[in-house]
Amino acid sequence: MTYMLLYNIGSHDAVTKVLWTKHLRFAICQLLTVLCIVRDDATVRKGLKMNTLYLRHNFVRFFKDIKNLSPLSQCSLLIHLDDFKRTALRVLGNAYGIPNAVLPLR
Repeated sequence: MTYMLLYNIGSHDAVTKVLWTKHLRFAICQLLTVLCIVRDDATVRKGLKMNTLYLRHNFVRFFKDIKNLSPLSQCSLLIHLDDFKRTALRVLGNAYGIPNAVLPLR
């Protein structure tokens, strides 16, 4: 579940699927218990945290927390890193740069 979430980072559908997929098999009375167990899983919490950082464009915390992920989780994020780095450079260039200067983003 965590790897699917990290592979589809930024997708609200992926978050919904993580929180609700396993629960369709259970009765309504067990639903809240299972939901709490899935949320309390450390790897799922890390995946949800990375997804939140990605959606909020918190560049510094996102790149610091990548170092704390497992190697397989880092591989799941690899396809999104170029776009996220490009976005971070664009934001930093607009915030701190000279108005006529352009950073090479490719």
